[in-house]
Amino acid sequence: MESFSILVQRAYWSAVLGDLNTASKTIELVRSGWRIEENAKDAIEVMLVEGVIRIYTGKIPDGVDRFRRVIAIGEAIGSENLTNLGRAWFSLVCYNEGKILEAGDLLVQATRFVGFSEPRTILRISTVAGLLCEYAGYEKAASSWLSAARIAVQNIGIPGVLSSVIYDMAVAAIDTSALRKMLGQLTSTEAAQLLLRVKSAVNYDSGAGVQVQSSLHWLALGMAFNIAENYLEAEKSLQIYLQTVPESRSADRICASVELAIAQAGRGGPCISSSLVSEIERGIGILIEPTERALALEVLAKNHERSGLLDASKRRRADALLEIGRRQEISHVLGLAIQENSLTFPPAKWIHQDLW
Repeated sequence: MESFSILVQRAYWSAVLGDLNTASKTIELVRSGWRIEENAKDAIEVMLVEGVIRIYTGKIPDGVDRFRRVIAIGEAIGSENLTNLGRAWFSLVCYNEGKILEAGDLLVQATRFVGFSEPRTILRISTVAGLLCEYAGYEKAASSWLSAARIAVQNIGIPGVLSSVIYDMAVAAIDTSALRKMLGQLTSTEAAQLLLRVKSAVNYDSGAGVQVQSSLHWLALGMAFNIAENYLEAEKSLQIYLQTVPESRSADRICASVELAIAQAGRGGPCISSSLVSEIERGIGILIEPTERALALEVLAKNHERSGLLDASKRRRADALLEIGRRQEISHVLGLAIQENSLTFPPAKWIHQDLW
C-alpha cells in the first residue's frame, strides 16, 4: 500500500480538481488503513481534504466545520502550513457565500506568517487574495497574486490546477464589471474584453478537464453576455444552466434567474415571465452579496415599470441604490484592510521563483 502522505496528497488534488469520487474513496482507504486519531497532524490532513470534498458537494456547514477544526488543532500543535491552508479555504467559502469582510479577516490571519509556506498553501492563499483584491478594486494587486498562484502551480506540477484559478479570477471580474455597469462606468470595449476573458477562462477550464467548475460555466457565460448586452446568447446560456444543473446551490440558481430576467428585459419584450419574477421575489432573501442583491432589485424595478407599477418600481430602485452603496462601503473597508496588512503585493519569495 502507498504511504499515508502520498494517499492524502492524491485525495487533496483530486478534490481540488473536482474528482470528488476518487477523493472520497482515497480518504476512505486512508481512514481504514491508519489510526489518524492517534496523530493530530495526520487527523487534520484528512479533515482538510474532507472539508474540500464537502464544500464542493454542497455540504457547506460540514465543510466549514472541518476547516474550523483544522485551524484550531493546527494552531494547537504549531502546524503553520495546515492552519493557514485551512484559513484560506474557509476564506474562500466566505467569499463564495458573499461574506466578504469575514473572508478578508481570515485571509489577513492566513498571511501573517508565510515564510515557509508550502506550494499548495501559497496557491490557495494567492487565489483568495486575488479575488479579494479584485473585489476591492485593486486590479494590479489581483494580477500580482495571480502571478504568485502561477508560480505555485509550476512547483506543484499537477495539470489542470491553474485553470481553476484563472476561471475564479474571471468570475471575480464579472462581479466588478456588473457593479461598474450599474454605475454607468463600464465602456462597451471593457464589456467586450470581459466577455473574451470569460470565454477564454471557460475554454481553458473545460480543456483542462477540471470538473469542479464545469456546472457553472454556463452561468458565468450568461452573466458576461449580459454585461456585453448580447442578450440572446445570454438567454441561451442561462437556459442551459437552469435546465442542466437542477441541484445547484440555491444562491447560484437565484443569480441565474436574475440574469435570465436581465436578458429577457434586455431583449425588449413586454414583460419578464411571471414565473421568473416570482422565483426572484421568493429567492432574493437568500442572496447576501450586495451586487447580486442590487441586480435582482433593479430587474424587479424594470419589471414593475413595464407593468405600470411606478411606485413599486421606485421603491425597488431605491433599495438597489442602497445595496450599491453597501457594496462600495464593503469594498472600501476591505481595501483598507488590504493596505494596512500589506496585501497589495505577495511576499517577494512567492513571486521570485529563484528564492524558493
